[in-house]
Amino acid sequence: MKNVMLLLIMVCLSASTTESQAQNTAKKFNLFAILANPTGDFASTSSTKSGYAQTGFGAGIDYSSSISSNVDWFSTASISLNAMDGATIESDIEDFLGDDATVDAGSYTTIFILSGLRIHSPLSP
Repeated sequence: MKNVMLLLIMVCLSASTTESQAQNTAKKFNLFAILANPTGDFASTSSTKSGYAQTGFGAGIDYSSSISSNVDWFSTASISLNAMDGATIESDIEDFLGDDATVDAGSYTTIFILSGLRIHSPLSP
């Protein structure tokens, strides 16, 4: 699993943007890596709504096509994986039951799909 993760990160970080020109329309594909850092209840281990999520990783692909000189249509798809903190879950259950417990903690998988317009505008005149 670690070898697959390292290979995925290396491929995503080494991928370059591919551009093609067709009828004055620039099209771009980007690959990217994600550091999935959980926050709030998702990362919490001390409330009734705790998610017990640990820092994870992910990857995605981005496609954009120029509509005009300052407007692009873009679509993005990405996936991220966060493991659960099984040791803390096990400890909490043992404290609650007062007995030994064994927990087989899984992981969270999140898929993001976005699409829309991207407008380019200078910040200063």
